[in-house]
Amino acid sequence: MAISQEDFRFVSGYLHRESGIALTEEKTYLVENRLGELCRSIGLNSIAALVQELRARPAGQVKQQMVEAMTTNETSFFRDVSPFEALRMAIFPELLEARKQARQLRIWSAAASTGQEAYSTAMLLDMNFARLIKDWNIEILGTDLAEKVLERSRTGEYSQLEVNRGLPAQYLVAYFKKKSSRWQINEQIRKIVRFEQMNLMNVPQRVGPFDIIFCRNVLIYFDDQTKRKVLSSLRSKLKPDGYLILGASEVLANGADLFERVQKGGSVVYKAV
Repeated sequence: MAISQEDFRFVSGYLHRESGIALTEEKTYLVENRLGELCRSIGLNSIAALVQELRARPAGQVKQQMVEAMTTNETSFFRDVSPFEALRMAIFPELLEARKQARQLRIWSAAASTGQEAYSTAMLLDMNFARLIKDWNIEILGTDLAEKVLERSRTGEYSQLEVNRGLPAQYLVAYFKKKSSRWQINEQIRKIVRFEQMNLMNVPQRVGPFDIIFCRNVLIYFDDQTKRKVLSSLRSKLKPDGYLILGASEVLANGADLFERVQKGGSVVYKAV
């Protein structure tokens, strides 16, 4: 389905206000493809009709459907490997020593998508620091803008293809059980991870503070002003000695005064300034 220039400007402005995602005209094909698919699924015959519905009812159900359609949900278990090695080798041992009196650890997986990052972190903790799951108060929060992917996250169920992407065999054996044609993470891991719908543009005051925040491959979708806003929010939710973990290709050009870059276990992470 085609989109007019006027409707593209409306959609891009609407999406930026609601989610912070910045769309340039080079993304016209992507918008046409995703919104065309959404129109077909909800019985509209054109993107113009979708825009008309959004103009008429800006807070209606179509709003969330449109935002979710334009959100990229790409993830896998132990994605990129090196951040998880940094956790295992350096960050977790350091924080566990620092928190041995309180015996509490709080981790936030922002833009959690279908949950693999949050569950990978929980499994890593259990596999390498098993006593913590029993003796400590461990909280892992996964959030995403799209409720649809969070519904999947909460089930802890994944396809054969999904468990084949990055999940080491020992983790599959230790933490999953076969459920028909799918695999489900065991209850012990699921009960320490919770998922909640949240917009990074408007993080509630009640959230945090956290020892570790994952916000990987998210900033690349924002313009400079929005990046700055999100980074400031993340900094306010991070404990003074906590760590922010970004995507490998992301840099803090406009947030260097908020975080310092540090090397941990062969991976680059960030601490609040």
